[in-house]
Amino acid sequence: MTKYIWHTQEDDKVRPWHASRDGKIFDTNKPPKGGNPGDAPNCRCWAEPIEEEQAKESSAKKLSPIVPDTPLECLQKDEIAIEKALNMLLKGEVEGSVEHIYYDTKGIPTIGIGTNINDKNTFMKINFLHKDTMSPLTNEEKQALYSFVQKNKPEKTNVSANNQNMFKNFIINEFEQDRLVTEHLKKDLNEVKNKFSQHDISYEEVPPSAVAGALEIIYNVGPEKFKKFNHFMDDGIKQRDYTEAYKQSHRENMKDRRYKAIEKLYDDAERELQQKQHYGSWE
Repeated sequence: MTKYIWHTQEDDKVRPWHASRDGKIFDTNKPPKGGNPGDAPNCRCWAEPIEEEQAKESSAKKLSPIVPDTPLECLQKDEIAIEKALNMLLKGEVEGSVEHIYYDTKGIPTIGIGTNINDKNTFMKINFLHKDTMSPLTNEEKQALYSFVQKNKPEKTNVSANNQNMFKNFIINEFEQDRLVTEHLKKDLNEVKNKFSQHDISYEEVPPSAVAGALEIIYNVGPEKFKKFNHFMDDGIKQRDYTEAYKQSHRENMKDRRYKAIEKLYDDAERELQQKQHYGSWE
């Protein structure tokens, strides 16, 4: 197979940029940014092989970009940066993953890969499953679970064994964890772009891996603490000194695997910058 039609599962779990590719024709040897169907973590998209003549006949039927007012390069870079950050968090195991609700070190209800679910609207949108039957919770069941979680929030992280067992009865699957992280990163990307503009940094000139590095920080420390990373912006990103950006991204009590994963991001950023300078594209 060389040419294929990209197909999605056509549900709300599909990544927005994968949804924008649904029905379009691609070449396995020249895949779009992020790879062919199934290459991204937990991707459920699939490829329908087609003949060369079919590809020519269908070329006029391609769908419009999901955000037509956004320059294609910027849209692709957004995708690349988010995918790189997602791969780092998931495959690099930089962040732990828990399928059931737990309270973090501050006593905040959390699930998956560090997703804060203290807000009721956020909580009610979670696709919880009964662990024993894998059937979805009803809205009434989620309402009751939310009330239970709020009622038993600890002043310190001393959750009782009974509470822990109660939480373990309700889980989210890998697709839901992936969706939550992706939505988190998309919101974080807006914060990152805002931070760049405050430091007079052109987002278009920042390599995707360096953007992913900024996403890693804000995902880990939150928007408020991220505002304090001024040296990271001025001495690293703005000066295109990604060795310095790596150093300035360090926080207390980071584990070795996080150091290594971040270092790789900025090594990739150096290569992407050279690629952009020589060939006019990030990849």
